Amino acid sequence: MNRFFYHLVVFLVVAIWGTTFVFTKLLLNAGLTAAQIFVLRFVVAYILLLGMYLCNKRQKEAGTELKVNNSAKSKQTRWPGN
Repeated sequence: MNRFFYHLVVFLVVAIWGTTFVFTKLLLNAGLTAAQIFVLRFVVAYILLLGMYLCNKRQKEAGTELKVNNSAKSKQTRWPGN
C-alpha cells in the first residue's frame, strides 16, 4: 500500500476524533447525561468492532486473510514502503 492510503486513514481518524467533542457538546445541550453519552459511544464502538471481527472471521474462513511473514530469516522489521 502506498503512503497516501495511510495518510488518508490518519486524516479520517483525526476527523472523527475531533468531531466527537462537538457531538458530545450537542448531546449534552440536548439533554443527555454524560453517562448516557458514554454508554452510547461504547455501544457504537462495540458494533463497529463486532462488524470488523465478523468480516475478518469470514475472510479467514474463505482463506483470503492478510498473510504475515514470520519466517526465522526475517530478523528485521519491514515497514510498508521500505
